[in-house]
Amino acid sequence: MTCEFCTAKISFVALKNDYSHYRCTQCHHISVLPAPSAQQLDDYYNKAYFYTKTLSRTLDKRHYFIANHFGNLLENLVALDIGCAQGDFLDGLRDLGVIQLHGIELSKNLANAARTKGYQVSDGMFNSKSFQGMQFQIINLGDVLEHVSDPRILLTDIAKLLAPNGILTLATPNIDNFFSNTTFMLYKIFNIPWSSLDPPAHISLFTYKSLKFLLNDLCLESISSWSTRVTLTYELGHTHLFRSFREQRSPISFLRWVIGWPIYSMLYSLNVFSVFFTKKDTGMVHIIMKIGKK
Repeated sequence: MTCEFCTAKISFVALKNDYSHYRCTQCHHISVLPAPSAQQLDDYYNKAYFYTKTLSRTLDKRHYFIANHFGNLLENLVALDIGCAQGDFLDGLRDLGVIQLHGIELSKNLANAARTKGYQVSDGMFNSKSFQGMQFQIINLGDVLEHVSDPRILLTDIAKLLAPNGILTLATPNIDNFFSNTTFMLYKIFNIPWSSLDPPAHISLFTYKSLKFLLNDLCLESISSWSTRVTLTYELGHTHLFRSFREQRSPISFLRWVIGWPIYSMLYSLNVFSVFFTKKDTGMVHIIMKIGKK
C-alpha cells in the first residue's frame, strides 16, 4: 500500500480500539485502514461522542489574524464554521463584527445549541452542495480534518466555496512531535496505549509534511502557521490506563497505570521545552489561501 499524499510506502504501526493504523515512511502521515463507514461515524458522534468545551477566551489567535487581515471589512464578510460544535468560534467572529455566520455540525445536540445563539446552522455531514451558489470570505475547519476518511475531498469542496482572497483557518493535531514520537516508544516497548491515537474519532493524522503535500496538490497554500498544545489531562485520559485498571483491577493494570502516568507527565514537560527548538507541538494551525485553480 502507498500513501495517498506522497505515494511512499505505508506500513502497519499500531492497533488501538480494534482499529489498525498505518504510517507513511516518508511524510509520516497516519491513517486508519479500513476507515469507519459513514454510518459508524454517524452513530459514534450522535450516540457515543461527548464534546467538552475548552475553558478559554472567546477570541484566539485565528480571530486576531482574521481581524488584521480584513480590517474594517469584517461586517460585510460571510463566514462558515465546519464542525462548529456549539458555536464557540462563531462567537468570536460575532465579537469581531462579522454578521453573516453559518455553521454545520454532525452532532444534532451541538447544532441545536449553536442555533439557539442565532447562527444559521445545519446538522449532518458537510456537503458543499448545501451551500451551492454561496461564497465565504472566512471558512473555519477547527479540529475536523483528522475526523474524515477522505481529507482530499473535504478540502477540494471547501476550496470551491472559498471566495477570492478568502482564508481558510485549519486546526488539526500534529502527529510528528517530540511527545508523540517518544510516547510511541512507550507503546512499542511497554505496550502502553499511545495517546496520540483516538479512533474512531481521529482517523487521519497529519504532519506538517503530509499536509503540505495535500495543500500543494489542491493549489492551496499555508500563508501562516503556528503550534498548539493539548493538555496533559487530555493525553493521560487517552492512554486509557486508569480506565483499564478500574475495569480489570489486576496488579499488571495497576503497575501500568502508576508507572505510565508519571512517565507521560515527564515526557509532556520535556515536550514543552523541546518546542523552542523543533517548533513542533501536539497541534498545529494553518491560515490557507487559494493560489490557483485545480
